[in-house]
Formats: sequence, structure tokens, C-alpha cells
Amino acid sequence: MTLLYRETPIVGGSGEFRLAHGAVTTQTLAGTNTKLVGRARGIYGSAGQTDACLIMLLSYGFVDGIYNSSSFSLLSINQAMNPVREMSIVGGTGLFRLARGYAIAQTYSFELTTGDAIVGYNVTLATYI
Repeated sequence: MTLLYRETPIVGGSGEFRLAHGAVTTQTLAGTNTKLVGRARGIYGSAGQTDACLIMLLSYGFVDGIYNSSSFSLLSINQAMNPVREMSIVGGTGLFRLARGYAIAQTYSFELTTGDAIVGYNVTLATYI
């Protein structure tokens, strides 16, 4: 198993976190038989006053295989505390140009004290190429 480490900057916030700055670190555990086929990049924003509801923007770009240099984008409300939720695919590039669809996100584990989570995404796309 390989532990992949990444760091992402924090460039602001609101309320108690107004003018926040810092960094978020993430670690991914990859098996020895796994192969990197893409990279996900995204951002969360608060979307609920009474529950832990987030607006999620995620772009997944492929870096290998038949989808190399193609990407798809997800923009939806992410009710993070629900173990399974559905989110919208709103477009893409390359082979996924004009893509529409949905992603079913399933949280496998979540550590409240650290924010570490393991989430799987099952993506269904329709393209017009």
C-alpha cells in the first residue's frame, strides 16, 4: 500500500472563519495493484442553515487510458451527513463534452474529529458525441 499526501490552501471563510487562511492536508491510501487514471479537484460551500448541507463543485479529469484529457463536472447540493446521496453531472470536456448525468456518492467512513472520509462515487453519464 502507498500513502499519497496532498496539501490544499485555505484562502478565506465567513462567520467564525472570516479571513481564514491555512492549509488542508489529505492522504489517500492506494493499493499496490492500483493505477492512477485521473485527478479530482473541487470546492465546497455552505448551503444549509439547519443541517450540514454543502454545495459541491467537483471536476474529475482523466490522465490515462481511453478517456485521457477528458473531464466531467459535478455541481450539486451534497447532504454530507447522509450515507448515500445523488448529485448532478453538469458537463464535461473531450469525450464528455455536453455530458449530463448523476453521481451516487456513498460515504464508507467519516472521522468527525479530523474530517477524514472515504467516499465512493458511482457516475452515470450521457454524452452527445
